[in-house]
Amino acid sequence: MKKKTLISRKVIASCLALVMLFALVPAASARESESTRMGTSLYPLYWTAYEPCFTADAPLDEARWKANIDWVAETLLPAGYTMVTTDGWLGGSTQTTENGYLLKYNDNWEHDWQYWADYCRSKGLDMGVYYNPLWIIDSVRDDPSKTVIGTNIPIQDIYTAGFADVTKTGAKEYIQGYVKYFKDMGVRFLRVDFLCWYETGAGSGGAPVGVPAWGSENYAKALRWITEAAGDDMEVSLVMPNSLNHAANEVLYGDLMRVDTDTTNGDWTWLNKGSFGDERQTWNDRFCQWANPFQGLTGFSDIGGRGNLTLDGDFLRIQNFTGPYADNEKRSAISLFTMAGSPLAVASQYDTIGDNLSYLTNPEILALKKDGFVGKPVYYNGTPFEPSYSGGPDTGSRDPERWIGQTSRGDWVVALFNRSDATVTKSIDFAQLLGLTNGGSVHDVWNHTNLGSMSSYTVSLAPHDVSMITITPDRRDTTAVRYEAEVASFRNGAHFNNDHTGQSGNGFVDQLSGEHAGANVLFGVNADYAGTYQVTVRYANATGAVSTGSVDVRGIDGQIYSTSSLAMPNMTTWDDWGSVTVDLSLHQGINLITVTRGAEDTGAFNLDCIDVQAAKLVNSGFEKGDLTGWTATGTNCGVDSSDMYSGSYKCYFWSDSAFQQKIDQTLTLPNGTYLISAAVKQYSGTPEVCRMELSGFGGSVQYTEIPHGNSYARIYDMVSVTSGSLNIAFHEQASGSANLQIDDVKILPCGDVQNFGFETGDLTGWIATGSSAGVDGSDVYQGNYKCYFWNDTQFTQKLEQTVTGLQNGAHVVTAWVKQDSGDPSVCQMELSDYGGSTVYSRIPHSTEYMQISGTVYVTNGRIKITFLEEGNGCNLQIDCIAVQ
Repeated sequence: MKKKTLISRKVIASCLALVMLFALVPAASARESESTRMGTSLYPLYWTAYEPCFTADAPLDEARWKANIDWVAETLLPAGYTMVTTDGWLGGSTQTTENGYLLKYNDNWEHDWQYWADYCRSKGLDMGVYYNPLWIIDSVRDDPSKTVIGTNIPIQDIYTAGFADVTKTGAKEYIQGYVKYFKDMGVRFLRVDFLCWYETGAGSGGAPVGVPAWGSENYAKALRWITEAAGDDMEVSLVMPNSLNHAANEVLYGDLMRVDTDTTNGDWTWLNKGSFGDERQTWNDRFCQWANPFQGLTGFSDIGGRGNLTLDGDFLRIQNFTGPYADNEKRSAISLFTMAGSPLAVASQYDTIGDNLSYLTNPEILALKKDGFVGKPVYYNGTPFEPSYSGGPDTGSRDPERWIGQTSRGDWVVALFNRSDATVTKSIDFAQLLGLTNGGSVHDVWNHTNLGSMSSYTVSLAPHDVSMITITPDRRDTTAVRYEAEVASFRNGAHFNNDHTGQSGNGFVDQLSGEHAGANVLFGVNADYAGTYQVTVRYANATGAVSTGSVDVRGIDGQIYSTSSLAMPNMTTWDDWGSVTVDLSLHQGINLITVTRGAEDTGAFNLDCIDVQAAKLVNSGFEKGDLTGWTATGTNCGVDSSDMYSGSYKCYFWSDSAFQQKIDQTLTLPNGTYLISAAVKQYSGTPEVCRMELSGFGGSVQYTEIPHGNSYARIYDMVSVTSGSLNIAFHEQASGSANLQIDDVKILPCGDVQNFGFETGDLTGWIATGSSAGVDGSDVYQGNYKCYFWNDTQFTQKLEQTVTGLQNGAHVVTAWVKQDSGDPSVCQMELSDYGGSTVYSRIPHSTEYMQISGTVYVTNGRIKITFLEEGNGCNLQIDCIAVQ
């Protein structure tokens, strides 16, 4: 048959033969590659030639290919779209090497594959290729001189119905040779299509009469050969798979897997229902199991994420969302693909995209893609989403219209969708579903606005619309970040459940037992520095004995940085939760922390979450119950459990006679700017010296005085480390009957905000517009000074500073503010000049200082921070501004 007939997408039938029953997921290890470790593929952002082929129903024109490459390099590459790939319609391709490998995309093309791979590289882009290495084209079949690479076997001897027959001698060499052929050119992405045809034969996904069913065992063999040849240097995208037994083979051998019908027109119908006339909301037991991205991404979400498959929702023809809800639909498509970890594969072209580029280059969306973020729909229970019979509706165990997930920094991302044609109200409770008992600061991803501190979120959604927000948790201990297991990657038989109580968040992961040896949960955790961190594992174990497991840390490159064993004592019931803490070495950047119940382990456990404690400071809250990690100079200090700021312990200084006491700790740190803080209380006696001292960082010693007061106060200072180290000390000298209490010492990497606490006593480093601002020493949040705005008549006051030298990426700007008099018409913090739209954080009326925050994705190394107030008889107090 003609290759055009074999691979033109328009021949795919919408009705499939359904003969297999749903089976439970087997325990199987996912493919180990850089792509799977990334979480959302090597190329979370790329361009594909799908659209010109689909609309013309013809092979890609070479001049159009070049024009699109040039356009991508100019407009999309700066936003992070780093690859271009060909697509199907290879009819007319007959020219091959002596081993039957295509020399170029089409006979009408002037240039071969190598030329275009080199051309893409010259533009700063990688090139991907749409081709199935199982295919044998007719011109090769008919030419007995074409032999399997490295052998004298004629390729026609391994040919069956357009494919290489894996049961025949020479098939492995031919298939792996094809992969290596492309890989040697520098091709790092191989999109392998029409896989269901190979596994189940004629009638499968429109397969022609005569295509045999090689069966799942031979199908798995073919995939194994492909991925063995691809190794860690090439990403393998599996297209049109049957995904039998809940994608058991695809998990083993794929980097990406298609989960829905083809994009075709790429409009709301496709996104919400399906394409090629297949617009069902029910389930098939083979390709295409789910017709639309909402259902497909939901149904396979338990095998997506870091260390698992990247779920591929197919391509985006963003301009084809039209009609009264077009903007809503465009945001919904990009939000859904972002939440599910699907690549944003742009199929629009230089002359078709129109004015839609901004949807694809939202910097906050791109930040999530680059982070490797993958979320999950809200799970109601541990039941599979698929029904027990083919042709049935989903079980309702997951909510395709509410998605949640965590970034590598532990912030939450939530997307609420409205698939209906009527306005609806959607909501999410932060404590119930996210485990955020103290709420958090909410930011709108599409409107680029900060919505304030919330404990729940409710929104009215117009038809086809989405609300996508990020939540920065209000953490009582900001050095510890909690990562929930139910939104991480659970693998090798590990399974979501919520059939017990007491867990943090929406659920936990079970089946970490002997019946599922090797079951594990993988978390993506960002570390600001390389060093030792404390990782606390929260578990349930009611087996009657100690259960064991292990935890390890790897990088995206696969390198192992740290391992530790876990011994989890028995609890009374499965509704009771315990914790064990281990020290692990993390490297700077993304770390893959995996908690495993291995074959050699004993017992069983459920996993609720892990808490990752930044351990730059050893025993930062004195929670070891002693001075471990600190050096004490003097004998008038200790650790006890009375009147703590947080946790179970604090450090104290005290003597009823004259004394001098100091504790200090030296840290090894990457050079950069750091914010150091501590909770302190000095309420008895009148010490001659009472301060925090920072030294050894490459500059003069910095002192922060500790005020006298009956309540804990938080003190802050900022240093620029240039020596790779920092000594933090607390020093008190008194004539007697004087105390000092110290708790919750923190150090956070941050941007260098000049005069961040106005401790120069003036506005040095800031630009003031208006005459209603000043600095004084009354009612400060910390230190000796604060900035204030005030006028008893109508005024407009602005204060701004541009912070430079920032690494590109997500940054959070925080400030402590109080607005307690008058009713200003405008009172806000503004973040701008970072490479995106201005982000506004409203400052509410409050009789106490409160912390406000704003989140931005920096693309140019800087942020302008502005405080603006307009009103009559109003005030504003500002202190301790930091960029993290």
